Amino acid sequence: MADRSNQEMPSRDREFEDCLPCKLVGSGALLGLAGYSLYQRSQLSARLYPTRRLGLMVFGIGLAGAGVYRLLM
Repeated sequence: MADRSNQEMPSRDREFEDCLPCKLVGSGALLGLAGYSLYQRSQLSARLYPTRRLGLMVFGIGLAGAGVYRLLM
């Protein structure tokens, strides 16, 4: 039987790093969705749909934050 003690085994403990194009595409998609969500919010009547407008604003800001986090981390 072969001695495998000298061979390097792939470590699952190493931190995963994304490539730059992956970060740009991912953050661009999230920021695009955030912009679309905030645009749709602006199209709703404030008097008729106050709760829906608030939900779209929170969703859009959350997506924008995720996009910035994806780009920087």
